Amino acid sequence: MARSSQHLRIKVLLFMGSVAIGVVIGVAVYIGFSMGGGQDRSPVEEQGGGRGNSTLVNVLPLLAAVISSIITPLLTRLLGTPSENPADRVPLAAEALARKVRGERKAEARLRRLQDPAPMDIRWTRGDACLSDHRHNVPDDATLAGAPEGHGGVAELAAAFAAHPHRRVVVLGPAGSGKSVLANRVTLAYLERRERGRAVPVVLPIASWDVRRDGLTDWIVRCLAAQYEVLGTTAPAEDVARELLDRELILPVLDGFDQLPESVRPLAMRRLNAELDASVPLLLTSRPDAYAATVASTDVLTAATVLELLPVPLETACAYLASGAPPLRNADGQLETTWAPVLHRLRHDPERTPAAALRTVLGSPLMIAMARQVCDGSREDPDRNPAVLLEDRFSTPERIERHLLDAYVPAVYGPSSGAPWTARKARRQLWLLARHAQDHGGGTIAWWRLEAELPWPVRWFAPPLLASVCSGTLLALLALALPGHAFKTYFGLTPAALLFPPAVAAWTVGFGLTLAILSYDRPSWTESERRRRSASRRALLVTALVALELLHTWLSAEQVSERVCQETRQLSLGVTAALLVAFFDARRTAQPLALPGRDNVTVIVQWLGRGLLLGTVLGAPTGALTCFLNTCLDQGRDPGWSAGLALGSGALIGGFVGCVAVLAMSVFHAGARAVDVQAVPSPERSLTQDRRTALVRAALVALLSSLLLLAARLPRAGEAGGIEQICGCLWLSLAPATLVLSAWGRFLTARVWFGLTGRLPWRLLAFLKDAHARGVLRQTGALYQFRHLRLQERLSARPPGRG
Repeated sequence: MARSSQHLRIKVLLFMGSVAIGVVIGVAVYIGFSMGGGQDRSPVEEQGGGRGNSTLVNVLPLLAAVISSIITPLLTRLLGTPSENPADRVPLAAEALARKVRGERKAEARLRRLQDPAPMDIRWTRGDACLSDHRHNVPDDATLAGAPEGHGGVAELAAAFAAHPHRRVVVLGPAGSGKSVLANRVTLAYLERRERGRAVPVVLPIASWDVRRDGLTDWIVRCLAAQYEVLGTTAPAEDVARELLDRELILPVLDGFDQLPESVRPLAMRRLNAELDASVPLLLTSRPDAYAATVASTDVLTAATVLELLPVPLETACAYLASGAPPLRNADGQLETTWAPVLHRLRHDPERTPAAALRTVLGSPLMIAMARQVCDGSREDPDRNPAVLLEDRFSTPERIERHLLDAYVPAVYGPSSGAPWTARKARRQLWLLARHAQDHGGGTIAWWRLEAELPWPVRWFAPPLLASVCSGTLLALLALALPGHAFKTYFGLTPAALLFPPAVAAWTVGFGLTLAILSYDRPSWTESERRRRSASRRALLVTALVALELLHTWLSAEQVSERVCQETRQLSLGVTAALLVAFFDARRTAQPLALPGRDNVTVIVQWLGRGLLLGTVLGAPTGALTCFLNTCLDQGRDPGWSAGLALGSGALIGGFVGCVAVLAMSVFHAGARAVDVQAVPSPERSLTQDRRTALVRAALVALLSSLLLLAARLPRAGEAGGIEQICGCLWLSLAPATLVLSAWGRFLTARVWFGLTGRLPWRLLAFLKDAHARGVLRQTGALYQFRHLRLQERLSARPPGRG
């Protein structure tokens, strides 16, 4: 019943919206073809009437082409492309996905230098029996034992998944124990063994799952569609991903269960058990304490075996460090490495010595990798000799770890690294990023949140002032293109007035300052507090606008200088334009946006239908009342039949303006959806999506709001109280405001400021990508994180230039 009523409501809104669209188009066509008619035209205009209609006829195809070029990609995105071969679509998509995942995981392995010269062996053992499901609930549990004592490695785990396609395994390990590396290597090993038609393992960061809002399968489908465009070559990507999941051709590898908020972990466990069929395989990684606490409050993962990662054995660490160092000849002429003396002491020195402390540190795969990077025996820096780690100043594991963390960035950006940034400069820039991640980013680095590091005057006033400058530039271009009387009708200026800078500066200051006040926001504010403060600011600015209008009226009555009156009027129009932008609810976007998908069709229809209906209902009475009052004031208390005509024309004007304005506002809101920042393939992709969305929204809003300019051609439009200039200022300011208030527009502001001050490089995303390639950062969707939390804490705690 609820579904049928919702469909009925959508149909009613769509019908009303279609009627309103028809009315708008009819009015626009009527105005266009009546532009050559009228009783007040001059002889010159009479002679040019035919040319005006001919120009309109020539312009209409161009306008249709522009509209189709914008609408066609949107319809393609909403409706998708038909499948050429539906019967083979899913098997072909599975094989294409397997190739894509294999290439992606190999690239990740190269980035972590897992293949140089060979991956370090990571061992595991069975975890606490209280954290696993009963043995009789686990299918073919005996094949997971590996060695007789229940130990195993990557190969054994991949073989266990290959032997039983419905297996579920939970891998537990402390920070830096190699859980993510294990997930990556198991995925690659399984793909090497995979046969055609078997499930494809896909690594998904479970931290991106909004457990309270999204179901498990819906989240997996959305992640697959966002990360792997290859699924959408023959049909909508989400449809193909759902079919793959329904046919059990996806092996989810959910990395980082402990990164979910503690409050939602029990709900996540319940959803994992409730929404996954018994035959769906799964590999889940987590820290032991987070998983144990979740199991204690809810239940174990059904049919899952729990494994715990073991510390790296000393001999394994020694062999890995020795094999990764270049061979050298010692004093006796024998081949060895710079690690040889250190490894000898590691094996033989007693406890309570620097060698014993180093043995403890090298039990972590993370610290082994850092030691290999930092202590490579480089002749450029004596501190990079491994023997430094055995000095008396490194008598505890904590001191050794601090030394490795401090020396990691200079080693990565050393003179022989080929980095375009020096180690000192990279250290200073990474310090700012680490402080940002710790103070404002929740442990992550997101390009759309970097504006938080700007000084507050730049953060709040630069984007609106940039919008006003863009509008001023467009105003100057229009002054060259439009006739003088048309320019003054819509913008209250003559083209010659633009030669006097204060004439444009007044509008720029009014618009920029008002928009900055309206867009001011603090992350700590609650939604109710945000609405209350916004309402109070709007009321204050409306009061200021009324005062400006009264001042302009008084200056005109006192016959003050025309220049002063003009500047006051332009200041008032700037404030009006910003308030109208606020009416459109054009605000700072909290995160990147993307163009809507097929699942947003219902929302778009509801927005458009409701917006068109609301604009017509609100605009017609307002326009009728305005024109009626103006007519009464002009003709006295008994205006006669002209009052009725004023009511009719006012309703037409108001309905037309309100319908177009609210339609543009509906497009502004319905024409975008939030990007899943942890599921998108890369930060560059999220930036591209947000830039494309901002440009499309600005183009659509500018196209629709340009219809408001036709309001000046409606009968008795001059009695609507300056409607021409209000419509002109709204059209002039809405598109630039849409651009600069987007995440992309604010990122441009931050990028320019950081580049001018030298705090971050001009090519910021290139710097972040390079840091990711060097192993300083790791990437999860559109977010970057430092390779380890301790590296971030160490960098942020030591400002550049201090010891």
